[in-house]
Amino acid sequence: PGGGAPPPPAAASAPAAEPLKVKKMKKKTERHTLPVEVSRVLALTTRELMEAREEEGKMVIQDRILIETADMKNAVESYVYAMRNKLGAELEPFTTEEERTNLIKTLDETENWLYEDGEDVDKLTYQKKRDDLLALCSPANNRLVEADNRPGAIAALRKAMGNFESLVSSADTEHIDSADKDKARAALGEAKAWLEAETAKQDALPQHADPVLLASALDAKVSTLTSACAALTKPKPRPKPAETPKPAADAAAADAAAAGEAAPAAAAEGNESAPAAAAPASADGMDVD
Repeated sequence: PGGGAPPPPAAASAPAAEPLKVKKMKKKTERHTLPVEVSRVLALTTRELMEAREEEGKMVIQDRILIETADMKNAVESYVYAMRNKLGAELEPFTTEEERTNLIKTLDETENWLYEDGEDVDKLTYQKKRDDLLALCSPANNRLVEADNRPGAIAALRKAMGNFESLVSSADTEHIDSADKDKARAALGEAKAWLEAETAKQDALPQHADPVLLASALDAKVSTLTSACAALTKPKPRPKPAETPKPAADAAAADAAAAGEAAPAAAAEGNESAPAAAAPASADGMDVD
């Protein structure tokens, strides 16, 4: 080649990196003795146990009061809703328009009170509010109840009167004393007159008026009538059983037995009278044939 410059010398290669040496940590364990001091046993003392039980009892009572208070509040609210619905339905014929208006007004005021001043009061306050509503709505409810119960009570009294009237005139009561029958007839007449008079009074009243003929009075009249006519239900006395005639053979045997019993008795009587009869003969010294 020509006279050019010689090539540069080859670069020397870099030395290889040495691996890092990680210093191994030595685990050092130190042991110390901890002092333990027992100040008391884990069990409760008698006093602490009593105090814990008293506290538990107080919590149970408090829970019960809260539950009963909530239940009474719900009872007031439920009664308000129920009565308001009844006044627009089954109680409407048994109340005047003025009475319904006043009742509904009171019910609305009670409902508002529950969500305002009565939101959080004690059980007795809720109970008094409910009792006041019951007393206020009682007349209307009683008219409805009496109207439902009266027909059945009247029917029961008439049935009782019919039964006892049949017994008085029945041949099955011929064994009953006439005085008892007269007492029953008088009680029947009084009950019939009372029922006719009270029924007429009740029929003359409107449904929204307080009734004069109560179901309880009708039930009491049935009891009074039943007591007055109790003698009519005495059963007839049983007839005496007829004597069955004995067969001829049995009758003859019975007669023979009776005769056999009579013979020793006659002999005994003869023996007793014999010394008395013989006494005169021995006195006279005479033989008697």
